[in-house]
Amino acid sequence: MIILLNESGQLGNRLRSLSNLLALGIETNQTIWCPVVPDDLKKYINMRVQTKRIPSVYFSYSGAMSLMVKGISKVGIWKKSPPATRKINIYADWISFAQPELTYKHYDAVAEYFGFCREFVEHCSGLLPQKNNKQEIRVAVHLRRNDYKYWKDGKYYYEESVFMNQMMSIYNENHNVQFLIFTNDKIDKESFCGKEFPVYFMHGSAFEDLCTMSMCDYIFGPPSTYSAWAGYIGNKQLAWLRNKSYVYRLNEFQRVPESMEKTKQFWELE
Repeated sequence: MIILLNESGQLGNRLRSLSNLLALGIETNQTIWCPVVPDDLKKYINMRVQTKRIPSVYFSYSGAMSLMVKGISKVGIWKKSPPATRKINIYADWISFAQPELTYKHYDAVAEYFGFCREFVEHCSGLLPQKNNKQEIRVAVHLRRNDYKYWKDGKYYYEESVFMNQMMSIYNENHNVQFLIFTNDKIDKESFCGKEFPVYFMHGSAFEDLCTMSMCDYIFGPPSTYSAWAGYIGNKQLAWLRNKSYVYRLNEFQRVPESMEKTKQFWELE
């Protein structure tokens, strides 16, 4: 059995930790348990076994367990190496056992388990703007601002012009495109309006935005596990703007599940 006692963080990090846990459980054919998973995930995400490829999974929430975890974390009672032949393996941090290549190897099973519920997908599909034609591509623009103003001293806190330059580059490559803006901060919308290409501003909840973002063909923005998860669960192509001066061409975007095995960069926030 593999036990994870901490899946803290915001939505992208929480899903990242649980997906690594599930992939490891599948790889080692062990039962997995995480007793600190908030019930809100289960409202929007399948989180149930549908095939024999997935071992026994127990995700629940216990306030008492959450308090105990804090005590365990202080004294450092947890292992630092991947499970081997031990019957019980306890971890207080998913980083201790994370193997990004496993989330690629077992992608089908992980994506099945953590896929959005059918009813929620139908709801989110109705939030997307209509395409002008079947060939039109959707590009999600993730303006991760707000907390990024201080994270890593604002290294990835970009002005609107940085995102606009990337949008113009994509449009110059393919005029048959629409852009969907996702942000958790107030922005100057005028900077994105009045251009040759259509721009739409998404105003959903964290789960709605994550789901609709996963339905786009391409995703770009600063390094964030939120956009990485959207690309991963949607099997879509992603580019992280690690340098505000560099502009990507479409052929430089990487399909996230495959990139997990090739570069692992989409689970590593540097």
